[in-house]
Amino acid sequence: MELIITSTTIAAMFFNISTSSVSNGYCYNAETNGNEVNKITVFEASGKYLGRKLQYRFDYDALGRLANKEAQRWNNLTEQWENVYKLVYHYTETGFRLSRHDWDKKTQSYGKATTLTDYEMLGDRLMAVTTYSWNTRKNDYTKVDGFVIMDPHEGLLLAESLSPILANEQK
Repeated sequence: MELIITSTTIAAMFFNISTSSVSNGYCYNAETNGNEVNKITVFEASGKYLGRKLQYRFDYDALGRLANKEAQRWNNLTEQWENVYKLVYHYTETGFRLSRHDWDKKTQSYGKATTLTDYEMLGDRLMAVTTYSWNTRKNDYTKVDGFVIMDPHEGLLLAESLSPILANEQK
């Protein structure tokens, strides 16, 4: 079974979090190009006004799979979006690797990946997840967590699992 993240998954995450936005104080605006969600802007409700909070930009590969997710935070002083981090997706036959690159203000570029997370399908309903963090002392990645997810439900969308994580990133 091939595990991929497509524009449909991104759209499903957006619609899931946008329907609960009234209760959490956030409003969402998605910009699309055909079937692809290119950008989601998060606004924070403050009285009767909406203030810019976060912005997520999405890029896809030639197969329509999610390739990059870039997060930006609104700076009220400069009135500009500032880069925060970028997630890069590398696909394999059995899953994908997610790497997180934080923005370096000094070099004005994304640095070396601070964390790597491997998602590997072990069977139809079994996925191994292993996380590594950069260890500056060892000058290498060190395993920090690993677990197996068993999915007893048929047709479980990855978006349903990730939408609470996406919602927590905004806080």
